[in-house]
Amino acid sequence: MNWKYLLLGLAAIVAGSILLDQYAEILYPMVDLGPIDVSGLTAGEAHLFDFYKDDSLVGSYAYSVVEAGSGQGAYAVRHETEVSYEGRLILLEGLYRFGSSYLPQGYSLNVTTDTGTESISCSFSPGLVNVTLVFEGEANVLTQELPEGAILVENSMPGYWEILFRSTTFERGKRYTVDAFVPQAGRSIPMTLVVERDLRQSRVGDRLLECTVIKESDLGLTFYIYGGELVQYQDEAQGVLLRKVP
Repeated sequence: MNWKYLLLGLAAIVAGSILLDQYAEILYPMVDLGPIDVSGLTAGEAHLFDFYKDDSLVGSYAYSVVEAGSGQGAYAVRHETEVSYEGRLILLEGLYRFGSSYLPQGYSLNVTTDTGTESISCSFSPGLVNVTLVFEGEANVLTQELPEGAILVENSMPGYWEILFRSTTFERGKRYTVDAFVPQAGRSIPMTLVVERDLRQSRVGDRLLECTVIKESDLGLTFYIYGGELVQYQDEAQGVLLRKVP
């Protein structure tokens, strides 16, 4: 092996990466996400999505805003996913409670399969989150640090993302960063949301819509937004697509 050419090749890769980063910074400048205000949410809002796996319709996802109970400025969302795939039926039922700035206050999720029910619950305090996982009747508790201002999101649950997109401003041609806690992963991650400059088409029912496209580079997700609504959620790595039912 000619090490000189190998080193030259590595140098070219590094230089190319730097140029790509600089190019991305020019095309998609990084800006602050800005304040999140969910005060426009009203109890009774219901949203339904078809759930596709590997191009086949396998189930549905639904979420609705419900009464939050006690606590000034608190909101709650109830969500349910029902999927039948490869002979298995999976039911996910959850409740997420958050404040007016979309910061998490409480979270719970029950996962029911043909082998039984497992659960995840999260309680939040300043700078910390306690995650309780119940599996085969045994409870395990994990405590994680929570970055200041971190929101909560989940893969394959577009309702959390739709509330985020409806509650703050996203401009085409810009990049945004935000810390997010993912309960099923049990950890917080920094996310980068890139808003494409050009519109793209997405079919919802019998309508072909010109949508704003937002990409999350760390989780590999793509979102199609029309009129402030999330009409399509795509996770190419998992072969998952969720499309809003009109």
